[in-house]
Amino acid sequence: DDIPHVTDRFYRVHRDVDGMGIGLSIVKEVVEFHGGELNIKSRVNGGTTVEMIFKKSDVWRG
Repeated sequence: DDIPHVTDRFYRVHRDVDGMGIGLSIVKEVVEFHGGELNIKSRVNGGTTVEMIFKKSDVWRG
């Protein structure tokens, strides 16, 4: 199962497709930096869902 590893830097599921394997690792770092959570769920022949959850802030920093 690849799901536990897809956010590891340079991890690639398919070697026959171009890419460096850093996309989801960067997304995870940015989301966690902002206090959020990244959830990835996948079903065989059913697609993959990537969910980013951020807490609502009452403070406006503009």
